[in-house]
Amino acid sequence: MATLQVLTLNVWGLWLVSKKRYNRILHLAEFLANDAPQKHNLDVVLLQEVWVDHDAQILISAARVGGLPYAVHFRSGVFGSGLLTLSRYPIIDTMFHQYSCAGDPLALSCGDFLAAKGVGWVRLRGPGGRLVDVFNTHLHANYSHKYDKRGAGTAAAAAAAGGGGGGAGAAGGGAAAAEAVAGGEVIPAAAVDEFAAFRMAQMVELCRWVQQVSALRA
Repeated sequence: MATLQVLTLNVWGLWLVSKKRYNRILHLAEFLANDAPQKHNLDVVLLQEVWVDHDAQILISAARVGGLPYAVHFRSGVFGSGLLTLSRYPIIDTMFHQYSCAGDPLALSCGDFLAAKGVGWVRLRGPGGRLVDVFNTHLHANYSHKYDKRGAGTAAAAAAAGGGGGGAGAAGGGAAAAEAVAGGEVIPAAAVDEFAAFRMAQMVELCRWVQQVSALRA
């Protein structure tokens, strides 16, 4: 059975927000245009956050030069889904499913609800005429990038307290705690992710939709 070489990448392509967006798109376009066997031989490329239509056209044109002539840029919501699928093999059918649990409509600074994220499906006529289903998706973003450093701070305080004690046992305990912190054994606890429930709901919906499409299109 033939195998497919697949690349997936979130390009972080939000207009006016993503830093160095255009430079990143140009570098990716150069990579796709030079799809030589001695460098890489991609069959399918799944891109997320291609929000700008002009960026999508640059990537589609570059991919065509590099041997990926088939493309689908899925549309959805106010900004579009941001999903772009590129393929070496003919795309004979497509469909987009928008997640019913799109995000919090009141969280305007996040934008996930307006983006109306979902999953884009394409059916390829792959090697030997074999039909291949490919799914490209982008789940709700995680906006909780800060970390709670109380765990590391507590361990450091314990190390300092142990090291300052008069007994040998206390000193030994302080040294062990210090080594634990220095050795990276104490990992700061992640902050609470307020949008995790949206992602979990989308993952469940994704699994169900994949099963439905696979059954209907078999």
